[in-house]
Amino acid sequence: MGQTCVRRGAATAAMLLGTIAAGLSAPNPLESGWSVRKVADGFSQNFNGLAYDPVSTDLFVTDYSASTIYRVTQAGVKTAIYSATDIAYDEMAFNPVTRRIYFGGVAQTNLRVIDEFGNFIKDVTSPNKYTGLAFAPDGYLYVNSAFTNEISRFDDTFDTFTVVHTGVGTSTLEGLGFDALGNAYVAEYDSGEALKVDPGGTVTNLGAVFNIIGSTFGDGSMFATDYGGGNIWRIDPSGGGITKFADGHISSSGLNFASNGRLYVNADGLGALYEYSYVPEPSTILGLGAGLSLLAGARRRRR
Repeated sequence: MGQTCVRRGAATAAMLLGTIAAGLSAPNPLESGWSVRKVADGFSQNFNGLAYDPVSTDLFVTDYSASTIYRVTQAGVKTAIYSATDIAYDEMAFNPVTRRIYFGGVAQTNLRVIDEFGNFIKDVTSPNKYTGLAFAPDGYLYVNSAFTNEISRFDDTFDTFTVVHTGVGTSTLEGLGFDALGNAYVAEYDSGEALKVDPGGTVTNLGAVFNIIGSTFGDGSMFATDYGGGNIWRIDPSGGGITKFADGHISSSGLNFASNGRLYVNADGLGALYEYSYVPEPSTILGLGAGLSLLAGARRRRR
């Protein structure tokens, strides 16, 4: 737990600076065609876990400092659904099929399971202290083992953890995400490395991001946050490089590329939840319209 606590302790100054700078900073997409909107605010300056429900389109957010889980609508309505002080609120994952929320973290061994309304289901003890939580295409929940550099698969029926990947990095593992092929994307905090682990266990270093912490996959890329820096990074899964996707967040950690094609990010220092969405360039839209018109004309001529 020491290394993760060091991360949080070292970030205290960044959080204080974030408080001062919050009024001067705003999330800013750096890629053409992307826009950003604030979904909700009023969170404490230390909220991390973030999940999306494709059925209701609501978001679930863990507020670490407030020891609370909120359900947030797309219109920004926040509802506290769970609160207790005997567990951390750092990592989170949601299963839209079983309607269960899994959370805990900060290198704890206690994984808590509740339903979407906040009703307690069970506590499960992990054999290793864990950090990242994410569902893979096979339907199982996977967890990063914080200090043993392993990824384990959790069986919700038998409450068992099975190590599936070893030798993942050399330092503290943090965020975890998966692509549709089952490749895992891991943020290795202390070394700053972005790692890809294929289903066979082969680890590929995709490059370095200082203080990398959040990890998700979408739009053909790994996306990551740097804790304290407030940036979002796009990382090529084939090792083709790293580019800054957005800045201005201040100490953001959790992010989730949802099935609706939008990227959701918390900004700890701003105490707010943001959504990035892609809008095609006007020229692209006009070009598409022209193409459709030509196609329609061709069809009319064939009649």
